[in-house]
Amino acid sequence: MTARPRLRTLLSLTLVAALLSAGLGNAADARWTPPAAEPSKAALDEAHARYIAGNRAVEQGRWADALVDFEKAYALSGVPSALFNVATTLRALGRHRDARDAFALLLRRHGAKLDAAVRKDAETMRAEEAARVAVLVLDELPDKAPQLRVVVDGAEAPDDGARPLAIEVDPGRHALRVEEPRSQTFTWEGTCADAERRSITVRLASRATLAALPDAPKAEGASSGIWTSPIFWTVVGVVVVGGAVTGGYYWHRGRQVEPQAGFVVKL
Repeated sequence: MTARPRLRTLLSLTLVAALLSAGLGNAADARWTPPAAEPSKAALDEAHARYIAGNRAVEQGRWADALVDFEKAYALSGVPSALFNVATTLRALGRHRDARDAFALLLRRHGAKLDAAVRKDAETMRAEEAARVAVLVLDELPDKAPQLRVVVDGAEAPDDGARPLAIEVDPGRHALRVEEPRSQTFTWEGTCADAERRSITVRLASRATLAALPDAPKAEGASSGIWTSPIFWTVVGVVVVGGAVTGGYYWHRGRQVEPQAGFVVKL
């Protein structure tokens, strides 16, 4: 590869990474939104109660319940500590993509207000979570179209039109479906390790092509072939009976019939 194509490739990868980061930031902003105005006392009281309930759920190992409480506390109050707890709870649940995004949002939105030690912990954990995210790389995927659906673990994955298409997933087992009305559905199941980039070749067989394939030709006269011929089975019967009689003769004489002696009928 010459220097110019290599530079073009590096620039393309940098642009893709920047667009991906921007998309993740927008998704996180929409998911964890603080109150638009100064929260009322009633809202702050409820947020405080939710925060306490979340901590109690953590102590009891009920991480999913804790996540609901912390998210609600942040939505009501916009307090950074609630969002920090959202991120650490997602981390404990093994949802590393979401944890990374929550830590990133915390630092971007509230970084200047965080205690130095808390900010350092958030930065460290964000890097650790980002390092665990795996990627499914879909090769030979058709061009983006309204009818094309990529479904990972039952949820439709966004298709930005990039080819190959890269889809971030948490480490673990995953199920992939690619649906297109004119093609047979493509399915894949497999396991991804931490930080693994798993390449999957998507082969969509056209329904029209499959429908046009002829059935296997049936041999002409198969219904009256050798296996259904009465003459054939008559000959076989004679041979078998003859072999049995001959074999009985040698048996009574105490002789062993060898397979090479011609008394074994091979059909």
